Amino acid sequence: DIARIRLLADDGVSLVVGATVGYEDVADDGEPIRVGEGFAGRVAATREAVILNDVEPGMLVSPSLRSLGVRSLVGVPLLSGGHLVGVLHVGSVQPDCFGDPDLDLLQLAADRIAIATERAQAEEDEREAREHERFLAAFESRVEAPDFETTVELIPRLLVPEIADWCAVYSVDESGATRVGLAHHDTDMLSKLYELYWRYVVVDEGLPEDNVVGGTSFCYRDIDPTEVDGLAKDAHHATLLHQLDPRSSIIVPLVSRGRTFGALTLVATGRSNRRFGRRDLAFARAIGERASHALALAGERAGRVATQEALRQSEERFRVAFEDAPFGMALVDLTERHPGRIVHVNKEFSNLTGYSEAELVAMTPADLADDSERQEDRLALDRMIRGEASSHQREGPIRHAHGDPVWVHLTMRTVENHKGEPQYAILQMADVTARRAAEDRLVFQALHDPLTGLSNRRVLMDRLQHELDDLSRRTTAVAVFYLDLDRFKRINDDLGHEAGDQLLIEVSKRIGTVMRPPDTVARLGGDEFVVVCGGLVDETDGIGIADRLLAAISKPVTLAGRDVVVSPSIGVAFTRSADDDPVELLRRADTAMYRAKGRGRACYELYDESLRRQANARVEMESDLRDALAHGRFRLHYQPIINLERGHIVGVEALLRMHHPTRGLIGPDEFIDVAEESGLISPIGKWVIEEACRQQSEWQRILSEPLHMAVNVSGRQVAQ
Repeated sequence: DIARIRLLADDGVSLVVGATVGYEDVADDGEPIRVGEGFAGRVAATREAVILNDVEPGMLVSPSLRSLGVRSLVGVPLLSGGHLVGVLHVGSVQPDCFGDPDLDLLQLAADRIAIATERAQAEEDEREAREHERFLAAFESRVEAPDFETTVELIPRLLVPEIADWCAVYSVDESGATRVGLAHHDTDMLSKLYELYWRYVVVDEGLPEDNVVGGTSFCYRDIDPTEVDGLAKDAHHATLLHQLDPRSSIIVPLVSRGRTFGALTLVATGRSNRRFGRRDLAFARAIGERASHALALAGERAGRVATQEALRQSEERFRVAFEDAPFGMALVDLTERHPGRIVHVNKEFSNLTGYSEAELVAMTPADLADDSERQEDRLALDRMIRGEASSHQREGPIRHAHGDPVWVHLTMRTVENHKGEPQYAILQMADVTARRAAEDRLVFQALHDPLTGLSNRRVLMDRLQHELDDLSRRTTAVAVFYLDLDRFKRINDDLGHEAGDQLLIEVSKRIGTVMRPPDTVARLGGDEFVVVCGGLVDETDGIGIADRLLAAISKPVTLAGRDVVVSPSIGVAFTRSADDDPVELLRRADTAMYRAKGRGRACYELYDESLRRQANARVEMESDLRDALAHGRFRLHYQPIINLERGHIVGVEALLRMHHPTRGLIGPDEFIDVAEESGLISPIGKWVIEEACRQQSEWQRILSEPLHMAVNVSGRQVAQ
């Protein structure tokens, strides 16, 4: 009563209807079934003939067979060369209709059907292959577009409706921008399709081919509504998918040079009878390869255009930057044509050097250098020409066209050609003459006295150390002269600070007339000067210098309209030892200078060991005075003052003594000078007055007549 041939689909797991008799009265749309599903699927799965002579409810048969009232079934596999081609089955509404003769007859028919089916399939495959080749050739010729974005939009339009009901291309261009191209047989659905793709499709640039859109290039057959629901994450987009009605789809990657940059999606809808299979998948891959190639070429064309435009813009930017630079710029040829020759300069370069462009293009950078820098520039340029160096920079003078030196910061950097060979150098020159002068002024100010221009303490100590170091290589001596102007404070107070400054400047000049060029003259501050002389034979040389200094400085000088005579006190310290400490040597000269002041000023004193002992004693005495103040070790002794006519005591004189822990009582003749110099005389004098007053008050309470108290007061106390 019924007969049907089902053929194995391209996917190898589905059986599709090939021919049917007797199904006209049932709502059977010939939907594919899977191998193992239903009666025909069971025959395909076992590849053995099956007879059912009493089909009962619950048996594994399709609803259409039940609706037809089929009671008997016989099915045989269609085999060719051991390969499954399909299934042939017949049925009857009568039970127990089929026996072995029927099965043999059906098997014979199945063998012939299998052979005919394979032959027809081969012819169909050949025809389809020719059509595919023609389509691919036409696709290749039509897919070329001027740019990447246009190509993305063109590809889907070439594939719909010939290959698919709707198509999508999703890609990432060379710049990383996402591009989507879509085509649909119904233009009204395009906006919905765009919404879905922008929301759900993601292509990660650089993924390997087997990771595009969730897996390798693949095919969906017969998508049913439940599968459609699973493709969308919310009801709105599920509704859109239902409206698009996808039934079968293929997705293949777009790959260029091993880099996946997109995906091509082909979809068949319920509108057509199209179903995608394995041959369609191979065809889609071929389309994908050509689409990938077209997109790659479009990207390369766009890249070349972009590169050319970028190069043009870069050259324009360089030209503007070169010509309008606020410093000198030049191009120097590094090739064999004009090695080391300047080939182009900007206006600022001409202004900086004083030469015109016509004059400069016949020169090399070394021709501009000062004599002291020319060889360095020439060697550096030779290394850059040979490719041994890629840059050179220095700061120093060049020679201006008028002959004057100009300080510049010079930089040269190599620019290579596409082979990596030196082609030219970019030479930059910035005028740093003003900055250099400012730096020189700052250095001078850091190392010299601002009033006299003489060296300061830092330079003095450095030069003194240098002279001491030289003693290890020589048998000469070094002398340090420490000068202090006598009564300078009085001149400053009487004539004003401006006159005092003029005097210091004049003294510094007079010292300079006496000293030799290699000698160091420094001002330490106030009216103190120090001179360092090396290369002396003996102390006699130093004494001669001291005499000349005294004579030069002691000459009258006119200040504020008055002739003033000022004299120095000079301390001199000699050494022949390279191991002496500069600070100690300066201290010795200072000690000798104070000895000269003590002798009456306007003289010099040579340092010897007795001065060292005296200096040590003074330091020790100052320490003892401070200790005595802190611990109350001062004492007052009182010498009576007697009225000789009456023979009565009319007063007393307070005499200061210091009680030393080990030396006992020490008189003022041993410590007053130290107290004056150290400034301790003020607190000591204050204590003396307070103690004398206290004692007088105590005595006065027990005496009937007034008692006078005499106390010695220092000049500093009186001034205070």
